[in-house]
Amino acid sequence: MKQEADATRPSRGYLPTLDGWRTLSIAAVICCHDRLHSFGPIDTTWLYLHGNLGVDIFFAISGLLICSRLLDEERETGSISIPNFYLRRAFRILPPAVAYLATLAILLWLIHLPVGLPEIFASAFFVRNYTFFFQHFQTVSPFYTSHFWLFAVEEQRPAIRAGHRLVSALAFESRPSDSSRTKLETGFARETHSNGFCTLALQ
Repeated sequence: MKQEADATRPSRGYLPTLDGWRTLSIAAVICCHDRLHSFGPIDTTWLYLHGNLGVDIFFAISGLLICSRLLDEERETGSISIPNFYLRRAFRILPPAVAYLATLAILLWLIHLPVGLPEIFASAFFVRNYTFFFQHFQTVSPFYTSHFWLFAVEEQRPAIRAGHRLVSALAFESRPSDSSRTKLETGFARETHSNGFCTLALQ
């Protein structure tokens, strides 16, 4: 009965409620970067101090959307295609990101925009979050690419999680196991394959 109910459950598409959360998170991030903490009777000091929570909301929304899409795919097809998952993300993220970075490179060449080529390449290969630790990669104004740390974290976590699962699988294979342990590991592997990205997205 449960499987029949899941099969007839409508697919979750556009969620209007998330627009409200997006608005709140954007407002929090903007207030976190502002220098004017009051607008008449409105005081935004608390948002200035805690506006970074807006980024956490963005991560939660991303996790919810990724999780719901993967669960919809599993319910409709019986499995989750990891290559298709990355293909969808590539078509959604890469075109605007490449266009933006190419524009920065052109402006760097034309008007000497204060952005360095190391920052552009780091952003293109989704490792911009590591350049903060190396001052020689930073320019006078790293503002133009600093937001790419968010994309870097989102794209690195699946790879890290997959590596963790691979190491865990190799460690299990090197141990002697009885039939009960084999059954347990098989069930765990299926559960991880089905919901691994959901766990990743919500952690």
